[in-house]
Amino acid sequence: MAKGFYISKVVGFVGIFFTLAAVATVIALAVLYAEEKAKKPEPTSTTTSGTSSSISPTITTPQTSDEPWTKYRLPDTFKPYHYDVRLKTDLQRNSQGLYVFYGKSEAFFTCVKATNLVIIHSNKLNFTTDPKALLKDSAGNNLTVSQIHEVPLTQYLVLHAANSLEVNKNYSVYTEFVGELADDLAGFYRSEYVEDGETKIIATTQMQATDARKAFPCFDEPAMKATFSIIIVHNPEYVALSNMNAISKSEDEQTWTETAFAKTVKMPTYLVAFIISQFKAIGDPGNSTTVGVSYLKHGVLHIYIYITIRFSESYFYPADQVAIPDFGAGAMENWGLVLYRETALLYDNQVSSISNKERVAEVVAHELAHQWFGNLVTIRWWNDLWLNEGFASYVEYLGVDKAEPNWNIVCIYFFLEKRTHFSQVNTPAEISELFDSITYNKVRSYTDLITASIRTDLKCWGKKVHDKWSN
Repeated sequence: MAKGFYISKVVGFVGIFFTLAAVATVIALAVLYAEEKAKKPEPTSTTTSGTSSSISPTITTPQTSDEPWTKYRLPDTFKPYHYDVRLKTDLQRNSQGLYVFYGKSEAFFTCVKATNLVIIHSNKLNFTTDPKALLKDSAGNNLTVSQIHEVPLTQYLVLHAANSLEVNKNYSVYTEFVGELADDLAGFYRSEYVEDGETKIIATTQMQATDARKAFPCFDEPAMKATFSIIIVHNPEYVALSNMNAISKSEDEQTWTETAFAKTVKMPTYLVAFIISQFKAIGDPGNSTTVGVSYLKHGVLHIYIYITIRFSESYFYPADQVAIPDFGAGAMENWGLVLYRETALLYDNQVSSISNKERVAEVVAHELAHQWFGNLVTIRWWNDLWLNEGFASYVEYLGVDKAEPNWNIVCIYFFLEKRTHFSQVNTPAEISELFDSITYNKVRSYTDLITASIRTDLKCWGKKVHDKWSN
C-alpha cells in the first residue's frame, strides 16, 4: 500500500473554521490601518527658500565626536602635584530637606604638553561661582578662560583657556561648590545609626575607583598621584579625621570647628579619606607610630585587631581604623585611615563565631597590606587592579598566620578558585565591575611570581607554616 496522509471530517471542518477566522482578522486589521493612516497628515519637505506648507518633525541624530572630553581617559597634558581641599557640613537638613556639604578646592598641576584645554573630573557637584572655575598661573593670577562646560557622560569639567598653557609651567583650577551628602555609600556621603534611642549621623567617604570626583574636582585616575592638604569644618561636638594627623583646630564663636590636617604623602585620589563623627577613640590617636588606633561608636563590640602586632606594624604604614555603620565595600585601604564595615572589623568572643573572627583577621590584614601595594606602589590604570587586590589577598593569609599559626590558613589560599578578567575597562561602571572575586583571586594563578617575590616556603595540611618574613 502506498504511504499517505489522511484526516477525518471533523478535523477538516475545524481547519476550515480557523482559516476563515484568520482571514477575517487580517481584513479587519487592514481596515483599521487604513483608517489610522488617513487621520495623519502627509509630511511636507522644507523648500530651498526656507518656507514650507507645514512643519515637519525635527529628528536629532546622535553625532560621534573625537573631542578629548568625550573620552573616559584624561589626556596626558597635565601632571597634578597637590590639592587644597576645604569641606564644610553641619550634618543637618537644609531648607530643601537635603543634607549638603560646601567645598572649596584648588587643584595644582604641571603642564607637560602645550594645550588650551583643562579637563578635570567632577560629578554631581553644583558650582556656586560665576564663572564655575578659575584657571590660575603659578603666581595666583587669573587666566582668561573663553568657555567652561560640564560633560555629565564622562564626568568632566572642561575649561577652554584663551591662550595655550606652557610646558613645564605650573597652574591650578580653583572651584567652589555644593554637593549632596547623600546616603548612596559613594564619594562623601552620610551614614546613620541609633544610640540610646537617638538617631545619629556621620559623614564619611568611600572613594573606591571613581568616587572622589563626587567630593571635589580632581584628576581622578590612579596614576595621577599628588599630595593633599585637607581642612574639615564641622560642629564642635563632632570629631574630624583624615589620612594624616590633625595639626590645628580653631573655633568660630562655638559654632564651627575647623580641623586642619598635615599634608598627605603622595597618593591617588581614591585613597583620600575623611570622616566627621562622634565616635570614641580606642588607643592613642596622638601617637603616629601606633598601629590600630580605632574609632568606634559607643557601646559596640570589642575590636579584634591584634594581628597588626608583630607583623603588620613591622612592614606597613601606620593607620587608624574606623568601623562604619553603613559602608559599601568590606573595607577601604585609605592611607592612614582605613575604613571598615562594622562586621569586617568588630568581634566579640562572647557572641561572635570563629568564622567571624577569621573574617575580621583576614580583612584587617588585607587592608594593611594595601598600605604598601596599592598605596605606596600604585597601578597606572584599573586593568591592573588584580595586582593590588591579588597581592593583598595573598598577604592577608600571612598576616592571619602570624596571629593564629594553629589555623594553618595559608594552606587554604592555594585551593581557592582561579579565574581572570581579560577586557579593557574605561567607564566608571566597567571599573566598578572589576571589584569582584575574580580580581581578588587572580594572583593565585601567578604562584611562581609570588614565590620569587615573597619567598615563602609552605608545608600544608596540619604542618606549621614557615615563612622567611618571620626571621
